[in-house]
Amino acid sequence: MKDCNIESYYLTEFLLTDCTVASLPREEVASCGCEVGDDGHSCTDDNCLNRALRTLCDSKECNQGCRNKSFHLREAPKTKIFITGDGRGWGAKAVEPIPAGTFIVEYIGEIIDDEESERRLWEAKKSGIKNFYMMELSPNMVIDAGSKGNLSRFLNSSCDPNCETQKWREAATGETRVGIFSLRDIEAGEELTYDYNFQHFGEQGSTSFQCFCGAANCRGALDREKALTATPKQEKTKAKVPFRKNGKSKASKKLGLEDLEEGWEPKGSRKGRKS
Repeated sequence: MKDCNIESYYLTEFLLTDCTVASLPREEVASCGCEVGDDGHSCTDDNCLNRALRTLCDSKECNQGCRNKSFHLREAPKTKIFITGDGRGWGAKAVEPIPAGTFIVEYIGEIIDDEESERRLWEAKKSGIKNFYMMELSPNMVIDAGSKGNLSRFLNSSCDPNCETQKWREAATGETRVGIFSLRDIEAGEELTYDYNFQHFGEQGSTSFQCFCGAANCRGALDREKALTATPKQEKTKAKVPFRKNGKSKASKKLGLEDLEEGWEPKGSRKGRKS
């Protein structure tokens, strides 16, 4: 194992590999002070200061009954991927009922910087790669799930989603992680979706990629601002700049580089992000 750096750092589903992440000094580790309840658990709701601040408790600082370890407990609900059959490609759905507020999966991939992100977009264009899966983690840090990822890359976007992405902080290391959580109760067999919520940096009135979610409130495109999206009656337009999902979202299989206009260049990629 070696010290972590931007080139070598990537996540697997539950483990950090190819590098080590330095722990914070003990006095800097956030401690909630929760006590174990009659059921043997603690840190189960927002009365836990760490949970309220979306900080994952440190096992060395918290008690054995701590439940504020959603990224570590490996208690994700059963899900499976499937072909949507309506032109949206692959998707993911629940195999069992999922209560509101449940951790479903961590969004994982290689952690790269803006410069590497731009280089990969260039390579994708030159190589004819049609799909990319990038999500902004923090300034100058991007999760690329293109070649190293998990179930999270299969979740489609929706303007009426049943899930959302949340950024959580590790108390022990200070690192940021992105998880997908249910927004409401989800029935078995229901597709899992969240809003990619792209931040658009193209020309006023232009769009990113057309949205095919089919929701009654569909914006018609994956842009964050409805004012920048096309209506169903408008002719589909090309994206002016590349896009990335931001801490709440990602760049999915629906975002094909072939949809970008002929003169597209990745030089704007540091700005095109989901929010």
